[in-house]
Amino acid sequence: MWVVKPLLGEWQVLQAREATLAPNVHHCAIHGGDIMTHANVVALARKKTLQCKLTELLQPSAEREGIKVETFADPLDQLSSATTRELAIHLVDRNSRQVSEVRSALARIKEGAYGLCESCDGPIAAKRLDAVPWARLCISCQARQEAEQVESGHFVEAA
Repeated sequence: MWVVKPLLGEWQVLQAREATLAPNVHHCAIHGGDIMTHANVVALARKKTLQCKLTELLQPSAEREGIKVETFADPLDQLSSATTRELAIHLVDRNSRQVSEVRSALARIKEGAYGLCESCDGPIAAKRLDAVPWARLCISCQARQEAEQVESGHFVEAA
């Protein structure tokens, strides 16, 4: 269980019973014997968020049941079934892409490249990472990529 609490204007993430504030040191926490800076604490919190999201995405979903092909005598029922199936396929595909993005973000954390834009190598804004922890691109590079996709007619949902 993770506890978030304010400390002198900064937010600290502490694991209950295993973490204590370091005496006379502001902006850090002790976790498992290691002193962690604020940046490390935030990175650890984002890693936990990504791991939880991955667990959520890997749960069996009802969308997969909607993919099965059914035959109906009534053409309207057949059309409705086909529409429902297309939506289910889209949702499963989106879920699969998101699993890949979250796994990629966890790999970037492990490599030390998390929070850096894959296009321009600049930092990705903390607010963007708070909103979309698996983001690969900074806002300007993401906007440029989406504009190019719209222009070419090949728009794909992305973080």
